[in-house]
Amino acid sequence: MNAPAKGLLKTVSILFIVFGAIFTIFALLSLWGMSMIKTGGMGAVPGVDMSMLNSKGLMASQILLLFGSILDIVFGIIGLKKCGDPEKESFFFYAGVILCALSVIALYLDIITAGSSVTGLIRFILPILFIVGSVINKKALNAQRQI
Repeated sequence: MNAPAKGLLKTVSILFIVFGAIFTIFALLSLWGMSMIKTGGMGAVPGVDMSMLNSKGLMASQILLLFGSILDIVFGIIGLKKCGDPEKESFFFYAGVILCALSVIALYLDIITAGSSVTGLIRFILPILFIVGSVINKKALNAQRQI
């Protein structure tokens, strides 16, 4: 059976893997940098507001970014394997919902700690595309079953 959203789901899966790897590196570097500054390993850093680094929201945001990035990579790899099968549409729907919920929480934490987040918007749009691809495949699957 043909999966009409195969191209969309394959592209989004690849983007999940790429952005997941990039965001994982950023999150690890950010957490490492915050720990080095907080413990005094880097000494006084000019222009860095130390009160912002002590914010639990910022630390939680980075940990959530790390967790979500690892999930992005995992769901991207699984999505590449399942994108051609329209009967696997429920995976894409539930993965999209989970990643969308995590991205909303992370976006909220980013906004209250740092002001705004471009990465949060990217992380919000990609799961929505997973859900859209799932709906397209489900419609095609239902139409095929009616025939």
